[in-house]
Amino acid sequence: MARGLKKHLKRLNAPKHWMLDKLGGAFAPKPSSRPHKSRECLPLILILRNRLKYALNYREVVSILMQRHILVDGKIRTDKTYPAGFYKLCKVRSVQFGQKGIPYLNTYDGRTIRYPDSLIKANDTIKFDLESQKTVDFVRFDVRNVVMVTGGRNRGRVGVIKNREKTRVVSRLSISKTLLAMSLLPVRAMFLSSVRVPNLGFLFPRARVLS
Repeated sequence: MARGLKKHLKRLNAPKHWMLDKLGGAFAPKPSSRPHKSRECLPLILILRNRLKYALNYREVVSILMQRHILVDGKIRTDKTYPAGFYKLCKVRSVQFGQKGIPYLNTYDGRTIRYPDSLIKANDTIKFDLESQKTVDFVRFDVRNVVMVTGGRNRGRVGVIKNREKTRVVSRLSISKTLLAMSLLPVRAMFLSSVRVPNLGFLFPRARVLS
């Protein structure tokens, strides 16, 4: 009987946003066990070979990585299947107190930041500086704020939070307005885990809320 995690990934089961051709082979690169989920990342081999066209095959990607010129979050990465994230912002998963009462927060990409701002709560979005390793700014996850859906069938839609409904089973929220006429239908009953508050100055510098 097999033990541990699966080490292979069939190409037909790979995420659709990888845009792998169906006849390009039987298998696809399986992301390593790192901060990002397999469905929410892009392995380095696909970035170098399929997107940037710096390599033609698997062996050339390994040769490029072994030169130790590829940096992710300011650190050298030589793992060909290292999962790279898509966003420059970090969503806060939880805010807790550690030993000796030291406050810290956990982000969606596995970061642990000590002594955060006391106003930062769970589900908020922070802007993290990789050089200084400090939190630059944060946006509250609150009503009337602009959010982006990052999971489910409504992935990629941007709207304004209308209200939040909290039940004993799961927390839901309703999104009413959309930006840039991305969709005319309102998004309803979204899970909190699939919604993120973006930085509008970075994503949509000239965006306006449509009434």
